[in-house]
This record gives sequence, structure tokens and C-alpha cells, in this order.
Amino acid sequence: MGLTLIEVLAGIVLISTLLVTVLVTSGKHTRRIAEAQRQLQAAGALDRLMAQWHASNLPYPGATTGHLPDYPEWFWKSSWRVLPTDNPQWPVQVLRVEVFSPDEDLPLAQVELLDVIPGKHEETRRSITRP
Repeated sequence: MGLTLIEVLAGIVLISTLLVTVLVTSGKHTRRIAEAQRQLQAAGALDRLMAQWHASNLPYPGATTGHLPDYPEWFWKSSWRVLPTDNPQWPVQVLRVEVFSPDEDLPLAQVELLDVIPGKHEETRRSITRP
């Protein structure tokens, strides 16, 4: 008992459809893994940059940009914003630092630090308590 030409063609179409589905899914999975690895690298580089800033005992930078030492093709961008509070004597500022790749519009990694500034001591821009 043999197969008809229609049955053979239907089998080939079915196998081809399954093969294309597996290849497309595999490609998407590979791209997502690569994107996740880039985000992890960016988060690690941002963490090391923030640790350098904290260890330097200097104020955090204002709204500016710079390149990451570990990945010179990536750059970081910082910005400050003031949050409204119930007590105007203790304003809260937020430092936002984002890491970008030159070929992407969305940040690879970002962090926000809260900074409570006493009324007359605005020169202090530290958000992490020192030991």
C-alpha cells in the first residue's frame, strides 16, 4: 500500500510548517537571550559606576552624560527631579541614571536614588548612608 501524491505533499507541507515554526521561535529566543545578557552587562557596569561615585565622596553628578569605563560604546545619562513632599523644609530629590547603547532608544539599564536634602544643606547630594 503506497501513499498518494496528495498525501506526500500534505506531509511535506506539515513538516515544512513545523520546521519554519521551530526556526523562527529559536531565532526569537536567541535574540531575547542576547538582549537579556546586554541588560545584565549594562546593570553591572552601572552598578560599578555608582559604586565609584559613592566611594569618591564627591557629590553625584548633575544632569549630564558620560561613557561607561567597561563599555566605551555605551553611555550613561543622569538627571535630577524634585518630588513634592508635605514638609518643604525636607525636599526629596531623585537621581535617575540610565545606560544607553548608541543603536537603541530605550535604556539598557536604569536606577533611581532618593535623596532627602535638609532645608539649608542643599550642597549635600548623597542618597546612600555612609557607614
